[in-house]
Amino acid sequence: MTRLIIEQFKTKYRLPLTVESTHFINSLVMKEYLAEFHGPHAT
Repeated sequence: MTRLIIEQFKTKYRLPLTVESTHFINSLVMKEYLAEFHGPHAT
């Protein structure tokens, strides 16, 4: 999933991405996924 998002940023929006920004995007995607997985009452 993250790879698809990164590719969209690069190709569709033509945004140059650094390693740091790629890692940041990955952390946001993972945080969102884990929030969905654990539900709204997770600690």
